[in-house]
Amino acid sequence: MTTFDLRHHGCRYAPEYPPHGHSDHLPMTWLALGALGAGADRQRHFAERYLPRLAPFSPADTHRHRVEVWGEAMTRRGVDTVLEERLPELMSGWYREAYHPVIRLAYGRAFGVLEEAAAGLAYRESVGPCPRLATLAARARPDDPPATDGVLGALTGAVSRPAPSLSFRDRAARAVQHPALVRAAVTRDDNLARSSREALAAFAATHDFFALHLVTGSHAFRILGDLIGPRADALLNLGLGVGYLAIGAPALTWDPVAPVAIDRAGLLASCRDDEHDIKLAWTAWDQARHLADGGYLSAAHGYLAGRG
Repeated sequence: MTTFDLRHHGCRYAPEYPPHGHSDHLPMTWLALGALGAGADRQRHFAERYLPRLAPFSPADTHRHRVEVWGEAMTRRGVDTVLEERLPELMSGWYREAYHPVIRLAYGRAFGVLEEAAAGLAYRESVGPCPRLATLAARARPDDPPATDGVLGALTGAVSRPAPSLSFRDRAARAVQHPALVRAAVTRDDNLARSSREALAAFAATHDFFALHLVTGSHAFRILGDLIGPRADALLNLGLGVGYLAIGAPALTWDPVAPVAIDRAGLLASCRDDEHDIKLAWTAWDQARHLADGGYLSAAHGYLAGRG
Protein backbone atom coordinates (compact mmCIF):
# COMPACT_ATOMS: atom_id res chain seq x y z
CA MET A 1 0.00 0.00 0.00
CA THR A 2 1.29 3.48 -0.88
CA THR A 3 1.79 5.63 2.19
CA PHE A 4 1.68 9.39 2.55
CA ASP A 5 5.05 11.15 2.79
CA LEU A 6 4.55 14.88 3.41
CA ARG A 7 8.13 15.85 2.56
CA HIS A 8 8.10 14.22 -0.87
CA HIS A 9 4.42 14.47 -1.75
CA GLY A 10 4.73 17.62 -3.87
CA CYS A 11 7.29 15.97 -6.14
CA ARG A 12 5.25 12.80 -6.53
CA TYR A 13 1.70 13.99 -7.23
CA ALA A 14 0.23 16.63 -9.51
CA PRO A 15 -1.42 19.58 -7.74
CA GLU A 16 -4.75 18.69 -9.38
CA TYR A 17 -6.35 15.36 -10.16
CA PRO A 18 -8.92 14.07 -12.66
CA PRO A 19 -11.59 14.05 -13.80
CA HIS A 20 -12.51 17.65 -12.96
CA GLY A 21 -9.18 19.19 -12.02
CA HIS A 22 -9.81 19.30 -8.27
CA SER A 23 -6.91 20.51 -6.14
CA ASP A 24 -4.93 18.05 -4.05
CA HIS A 25 -6.00 18.79 -0.46
CA LEU A 26 -4.09 15.99 1.23
CA PRO A 27 -1.03 17.90 2.55
CA MET A 28 -3.17 20.79 3.76
CA THR A 29 -5.68 18.53 5.49
CA TRP A 30 -2.93 16.45 7.09
CA LEU A 31 -1.37 19.59 8.55
CA ALA A 32 -4.72 21.01 9.67
CA LEU A 33 -5.59 17.75 11.43
CA GLY A 34 -2.32 17.88 13.32
CA ALA A 35 -2.87 21.53 14.27
CA LEU A 36 -6.32 20.67 15.61
CA GLY A 37 -4.86 17.92 17.77
CA ALA A 38 -5.89 14.87 15.79
CA GLY A 39 -3.90 11.75 16.45
CA ALA A 40 -1.70 9.95 13.95
CA ASP A 41 -4.38 7.32 13.37
CA ARG A 42 -6.88 9.86 12.11
CA GLN A 43 -4.28 11.49 9.88
CA ARG A 44 -3.28 8.12 8.47
CA HIS A 45 -6.88 7.06 7.89
CA PHE A 46 -7.58 10.25 5.96
CA ALA A 47 -4.44 9.85 3.85
CA GLU A 48 -5.16 6.23 3.00
CA ARG A 49 -8.64 7.15 1.80
CA TYR A 50 -7.50 10.21 -0.16
CA LEU A 51 -4.32 9.04 -1.88
CA PRO A 52 -5.94 6.78 -4.51
CA ARG A 53 -7.66 9.69 -6.22
CA LEU A 54 -4.41 11.59 -6.93
CA ALA A 55 -2.44 11.73 -10.18
CA PRO A 56 1.25 10.70 -9.91
CA PHE A 57 3.77 12.72 -11.87
CA SER A 58 5.69 11.20 -14.75
CA PRO A 59 9.48 11.52 -14.32
CA ALA A 60 9.70 14.18 -17.02
CA ASP A 61 6.76 16.32 -15.87
CA THR A 62 7.60 20.03 -16.09
CA HIS A 63 5.56 20.90 -13.00
CA ARG A 64 7.45 18.36 -10.98
CA HIS A 65 10.68 19.97 -12.16
CA ARG A 66 9.39 23.39 -11.06
CA VAL A 67 8.66 22.06 -7.57
CA GLU A 68 12.20 20.68 -7.34
CA VAL A 69 13.74 23.95 -8.54
CA TRP A 70 11.85 26.01 -5.95
CA GLY A 71 12.67 23.49 -3.26
CA GLU A 72 16.37 23.80 -4.02
CA ALA A 73 16.16 27.61 -4.08
CA MET A 74 14.34 27.71 -0.74
CA THR A 75 16.85 25.33 0.81
CA ARG A 76 19.76 27.55 -0.27
CA ARG A 77 18.22 30.99 0.29
CA GLY A 78 15.32 30.52 2.66
CA VAL A 79 11.59 30.27 2.06
CA ASP A 80 10.79 33.89 2.85
CA THR A 81 13.58 35.31 0.70
CA VAL A 82 12.28 33.43 -2.34
CA LEU A 83 8.67 34.38 -1.65
CA GLU A 84 9.49 38.05 -1.15
CA GLU A 85 10.91 38.06 -4.67
CA ARG A 86 8.11 36.13 -6.39
CA LEU A 87 4.86 36.97 -4.62
CA PRO A 88 4.55 40.67 -5.52
CA GLU A 89 4.39 39.66 -9.18
CA LEU A 90 2.22 36.56 -8.75
CA MET A 91 -0.39 37.54 -6.17
CA SER A 92 -2.60 39.46 -8.58
CA GLY A 93 -3.91 36.05 -9.62
CA TRP A 94 -4.31 34.72 -6.09
CA TYR A 95 -8.05 34.04 -6.48
CA ARG A 96 -7.44 31.52 -9.29
CA GLU A 97 -8.29 27.84 -8.82
CA ALA A 98 -10.54 28.86 -5.89
CA TYR A 99 -7.51 30.23 -3.98
CA HIS A 100 -6.00 26.74 -3.59
CA PRO A 101 -2.45 27.47 -4.83
CA VAL A 102 -2.13 30.29 -2.31
CA ILE A 103 -3.69 28.21 0.46
CA ARG A 104 -1.25 25.37 -0.13
CA LEU A 105 1.67 27.80 -0.18
CA ALA A 106 0.49 29.43 3.04
CA TYR A 107 0.23 26.09 4.82
CA GLY A 108 3.79 25.30 3.80
CA ARG A 109 5.00 28.57 5.30
CA ALA A 110 2.82 28.44 8.41
CA PHE A 111 3.90 24.92 9.34
CA GLY A 112 7.51 25.30 8.27
CA VAL A 113 7.36 22.58 5.62
CA LEU A 114 9.75 23.82 2.95
CA GLU A 115 8.74 21.17 0.44
CA GLU A 116 5.10 22.21 0.67
CA ALA A 117 6.02 25.87 0.29
CA ALA A 118 7.86 24.90 -2.90
CA ALA A 119 4.88 22.89 -4.14
CA GLY A 120 2.53 25.76 -3.38
CA LEU A 121 4.73 28.32 -5.13
CA ALA A 122 5.05 26.09 -8.20
CA TYR A 123 1.24 25.72 -8.26
CA ARG A 124 0.72 29.48 -7.84
CA GLU A 125 3.24 30.17 -10.59
CA SER A 126 1.59 27.70 -12.96
CA VAL A 127 -1.72 29.58 -12.96
CA GLY A 128 -0.04 32.96 -13.30
CA PRO A 129 -0.80 36.57 -12.38
CA CYS A 130 -3.90 38.51 -13.42
CA PRO A 131 -3.10 41.68 -15.39
CA ARG A 132 -6.50 43.26 -14.69
CA LEU A 133 -6.19 42.88 -10.93
CA ALA A 134 -2.59 44.12 -11.06
CA THR A 135 -3.75 47.24 -12.90
CA LEU A 136 -6.66 47.87 -10.52
CA ALA A 137 -4.43 47.36 -7.49
CA ALA A 138 -1.90 49.87 -8.82
CA ARG A 139 -4.70 52.44 -9.09
CA ALA A 140 -6.27 51.65 -5.71
CA ARG A 141 -7.22 54.59 -3.54
CA PRO A 142 -7.75 54.98 0.20
CA ASP A 143 -11.38 54.43 1.18
CA ASP A 144 -11.93 57.98 2.38
CA PRO A 145 -14.54 58.67 3.54
CA PRO A 146 -14.94 55.00 4.50
CA ALA A 147 -17.85 53.20 2.90
CA THR A 148 -20.37 52.10 5.51
CA ASP A 149 -21.13 48.84 3.72
CA GLY A 150 -17.51 47.71 3.35
CA VAL A 151 -15.55 46.45 0.36
CA LEU A 152 -17.77 43.46 -0.38
CA GLY A 153 -20.92 45.27 0.66
CA ALA A 154 -20.24 47.80 -2.09
CA LEU A 155 -20.56 44.93 -4.57
CA THR A 156 -23.74 43.39 -3.15
CA GLY A 157 -26.32 42.75 -5.85
CA ALA A 158 -23.97 43.67 -8.69
CA VAL A 159 -24.48 40.29 -10.40
CA SER A 160 -27.16 37.65 -10.64
CA ARG A 161 -26.85 34.29 -8.95
CA PRO A 162 -24.63 32.21 -11.28
CA ALA A 163 -25.79 28.94 -12.76
CA PRO A 164 -24.91 26.06 -10.39
CA SER A 165 -23.37 24.16 -13.29
CA LEU A 166 -20.61 26.75 -13.77
CA SER A 167 -17.25 25.98 -12.18
CA PHE A 168 -15.58 28.50 -9.91
CA ARG A 169 -12.97 28.99 -12.65
CA ASP A 170 -15.66 30.07 -15.13
CA ARG A 171 -17.45 32.24 -12.59
CA ALA A 172 -14.22 33.95 -11.59
CA ALA A 173 -13.24 34.60 -15.21
CA ARG A 174 -16.49 36.52 -15.65
CA ALA A 175 -16.16 38.31 -12.31
CA VAL A 176 -12.68 39.63 -13.11
CA GLN A 177 -14.08 41.48 -16.12
CA HIS A 178 -17.14 42.86 -14.35
CA PRO A 179 -17.11 46.67 -14.25
CA ALA A 180 -18.28 46.71 -10.62
CA LEU A 181 -15.01 45.15 -9.48
CA VAL A 182 -13.36 48.57 -9.56
CA ARG A 183 -15.31 49.37 -6.36
CA ALA A 184 -13.03 46.94 -4.53
CA ALA A 185 -9.88 48.81 -5.60
CA VAL A 186 -9.57 50.56 -2.24
CA THR A 187 -7.48 50.28 0.90
CA ARG A 188 -8.56 50.86 4.49
CA ASP A 189 -7.17 51.09 7.98
CA ASP A 190 -7.04 47.61 9.55
CA ASN A 191 -7.73 46.34 6.04
CA LEU A 192 -6.87 42.67 6.52
CA ALA A 193 -9.04 42.12 9.59
CA ARG A 194 -11.99 44.02 8.17
CA SER A 195 -11.97 42.44 4.72
CA SER A 196 -11.42 38.96 6.14
CA ARG A 197 -14.43 39.53 8.43
CA GLU A 198 -16.54 40.47 5.40
CA ALA A 199 -15.45 37.24 3.70
CA LEU A 200 -16.54 35.37 6.83
CA ALA A 201 -19.91 37.12 6.71
CA ALA A 202 -20.41 36.11 3.07
CA PHE A 203 -19.88 32.49 4.03
CA ALA A 204 -21.85 32.56 7.27
CA ALA A 205 -24.83 34.19 5.53
CA THR A 206 -24.96 31.64 2.72
CA HIS A 207 -23.00 28.48 3.65
CA ASP A 208 -22.14 28.48 -0.03
CA PHE A 209 -19.37 26.02 -0.87
CA PHE A 210 -17.40 28.54 -2.91
CA ALA A 211 -17.93 31.19 -0.22
CA LEU A 212 -16.13 28.86 2.19
CA HIS A 213 -13.04 29.44 0.07
CA LEU A 214 -13.27 33.18 0.70
CA VAL A 215 -12.63 32.35 4.35
CA THR A 216 -9.80 29.88 3.82
CA GLY A 217 -8.35 32.10 1.09
CA SER A 218 -8.29 35.25 3.24
CA HIS A 219 -6.67 33.20 6.00
CA ALA A 220 -3.91 32.17 3.59
CA PHE A 221 -3.49 35.78 2.51
CA ARG A 222 -2.92 36.79 6.14
CA ILE A 223 -0.19 34.16 6.51
CA LEU A 224 1.62 35.47 3.42
CA GLY A 225 0.70 39.14 3.71
CA ASP A 226 4.03 40.48 4.92
CA LEU A 227 5.73 39.07 1.81
CA ILE A 228 3.35 40.43 -0.84
CA GLY A 229 4.53 44.01 -1.07
CA PRO A 230 2.89 47.46 -1.01
CA ARG A 231 -0.17 46.39 -3.03
CA ALA A 232 -1.18 43.71 -0.53
CA ASP A 233 -4.30 45.42 0.86
CA ALA A 234 -5.66 46.28 -2.57
CA LEU A 235 -4.95 42.78 -3.88
CA LEU A 236 -6.72 41.22 -0.90
CA ASN A 237 -9.83 43.31 -1.49
CA LEU A 238 -9.86 42.73 -5.24
CA GLY A 239 -9.26 38.98 -4.94
CA LEU A 240 -12.07 38.64 -2.41
CA GLY A 241 -14.21 40.82 -4.65
CA VAL A 242 -13.72 38.39 -7.52
CA GLY A 243 -14.79 35.48 -5.34
CA TYR A 244 -17.76 37.39 -3.97
CA LEU A 245 -19.00 38.32 -7.44
CA ALA A 246 -18.42 34.70 -8.50
CA ILE A 247 -20.90 33.46 -5.86
CA GLY A 248 -23.51 36.02 -6.92
CA ALA A 249 -22.70 38.90 -4.52
CA PRO A 250 -25.37 37.86 -1.97
CA ALA A 251 -26.58 40.08 0.84
CA LEU A 252 -24.27 40.06 3.86
CA THR A 253 -27.03 39.56 6.40
CA TRP A 254 -25.15 37.48 8.95
CA ASP A 255 -26.00 38.29 12.55
CA PRO A 256 -23.30 36.49 14.53
CA VAL A 257 -24.27 34.89 17.79
CA ALA A 258 -22.14 35.34 20.86
CA PRO A 259 -18.77 33.62 20.46
CA VAL A 260 -19.03 29.98 21.42
CA ALA A 261 -16.87 28.49 24.13
CA ILE A 262 -15.18 25.90 21.99
CA ASP A 263 -11.62 24.63 21.96
CA ARG A 264 -9.62 22.84 19.29
CA ALA A 265 -10.90 19.45 20.39
CA GLY A 266 -14.48 20.66 20.06
CA LEU A 267 -13.86 22.00 16.58
CA LEU A 268 -12.20 18.78 15.53
CA ALA A 269 -15.03 16.70 16.97
CA SER A 270 -17.55 18.66 14.90
CA CYS A 271 -15.69 17.88 11.64
CA ARG A 272 -16.68 15.09 9.35
CA ASP A 273 -13.81 13.31 7.65
CA ASP A 274 -13.94 15.94 4.91
CA GLU A 275 -11.04 18.05 3.70
CA HIS A 276 -12.99 21.29 3.47
CA ASP A 277 -14.56 20.90 6.92
CA ILE A 278 -11.16 20.21 8.47
CA LYS A 279 -9.47 23.14 6.74
CA LEU A 280 -12.32 25.46 7.75
CA ALA A 281 -11.97 24.35 11.37
CA TRP A 282 -8.27 25.13 11.49
CA THR A 283 -8.78 28.40 9.63
CA ALA A 284 -11.39 29.48 12.19
CA TRP A 285 -9.17 28.51 15.11
CA ASP A 286 -6.14 30.29 13.69
CA GLN A 287 -7.98 33.43 12.59
CA ALA A 288 -9.78 33.73 15.92
CA ARG A 289 -6.44 33.69 17.72
CA HIS A 290 -4.53 36.04 15.42
CA LEU A 291 -7.35 38.51 14.81
CA ALA A 292 -8.90 38.29 18.30
CA ASP A 293 -12.29 37.64 16.74
CA GLY A 294 -14.49 34.89 18.17
CA GLY A 295 -16.90 35.26 15.26
CA TYR A 296 -14.76 32.80 13.32
CA LEU A 297 -15.41 30.11 15.90
CA SER A 298 -19.13 30.85 15.96
CA ALA A 299 -19.46 30.71 12.18
CA ALA A 300 -17.39 27.57 11.78
CA HIS A 301 -19.02 25.72 14.65
CA GLY A 302 -22.52 26.55 13.41
CA TYR A 303 -21.71 25.32 9.92
CA LEU A 304 -19.86 22.18 10.98
CA ALA A 305 -22.40 21.17 13.62
CA GLY A 306 -25.18 21.54 11.08
CA ARG A 307 -23.37 19.20 8.70
CA GLY A 308 -23.01 16.41 11.01
